[in-house]
Amino acid sequence: MKKILTLLFFPIFLLGLSACGNEITNQINEAAEAVENSDNELAQSICDRIVDEHWDDLTLENKCDLAVLYVSFLELDLTGGENNEHNLEMLKQCYTSAKEEDPDATREYLNSMQDGFTGTIEVFIGGDWLNEFEESGIDIEGLQDVHPDELGY
Repeated sequence: MKKILTLLFFPIFLLGLSACGNEITNQINEAAEAVENSDNELAQSICDRIVDEHWDDLTLENKCDLAVLYVSFLELDLTGGENNEHNLEMLKQCYTSAKEEDPDATREYLNSMQDGFTGTIEVFIGGDWLNEFEESGIDIEGLQDVHPDELGY
């Protein structure tokens, strides 16, 4: 189910990136296009290079976009499983940094791509996924005893 959700909103993600034009955003767009074209090694190397070489220059939106790409790497298993631990760490780094910078803007930006996407990320990184649902206004009565796996994540 996760894979289907990511694949469905990925074109929307690409469209949002194409509206921006700075160097880092262009590189993120290149990585997203590489994923779309199944050039998985290129996408991975671009994202890793951006994080390694441009971390201090990343905007909140850049960090969110990179988090989305790292989720896609995890969901689609683009690297055959050998880089999943690395991808999870990069997802945590990008998402946590954006959330620390401005939690509301992070939630709003990610949920504009796909409703509830912050909850999906929280599930991946083992975060407080119930709190994310509560903050999004979704009625979670009775969900406290439900494990994320039972929700189709």
